Amino acid sequence: MEVGNILDPGNEDHLFALHYIFLPRIQRNFTTFAFSWNNHSIRTENHRTPMQLWIQGSVENINNNLTAMHSILRSNAHNEAANFNENNAANAPPDNPIIIPGIVTPHSDQLIEDLRQNIDPLAPSAQHAVDLYGQTLQRLWEFQAHNL
Repeated sequence: MEVGNILDPGNEDHLFALHYIFLPRIQRNFTTFAFSWNNHSIRTENHRTPMQLWIQGSVENINNNLTAMHSILRSNAHNEAANFNENNAANAPPDNPIIIPGIVTPHSDQLIEDLRQNIDPLAPSAQHAVDLYGQTLQRLWEFQAHNL
């Protein structure tokens, strides 16, 4: 999209439209992949799925004094995961060469609602959603022109 001058990564409107259209599509694909992977049969495991193997292993080890099982079954495991991420972020190297620009959403709730009603980011597209991205940009610019 950059090569075709459709996307300017320095333009907040372009980044907003990119995220509006492609984040839900990427998430849908990740969810579909994870579901398929977790439920595919493994020939060498008597055609059981990874999910079945995980559940079987959890049930077999539920009463064992294993740290991994305790952390999975404890109610505060989510809090520990959050603390782990915070500690790792604090210990990250300071000179990370990857710069990811933040997305500022200065757009009104009215615009967001208008986009949700008129442009479905998960709609079928023969152009890999580039057409939906263009429609989102057009709608965004029209909305901004009418509300200045």
